[in-house]
Amino acid sequence: MITKRSVRFRLKDETAKVFSVTFDNPKEDIKQADIAAFNSFVMENDIFRPYGAKVASLVGAELVTVTRTDIK
Repeated sequence: MITKRSVRFRLKDETAKVFSVTFDNPKEDIKQADIAAFNSFVMENDIFRPYGAKVASLVGAELVTVTRTDIK
């Protein structure tokens, strides 16, 4: 059995298109303040433009845990 954790951020650009950015292996004790800091960094540094427009807001963030078990 293999377990994988990630954190997924859903962001909205200036044209109201929503996109996701996922990072594997987040720290165990990730907090709301970490999410807010990431959002501020993205907005201030304009690092994502998947549809050609600036990021306008954070729609949400979630921790995702996937467990895989081989079937034999």
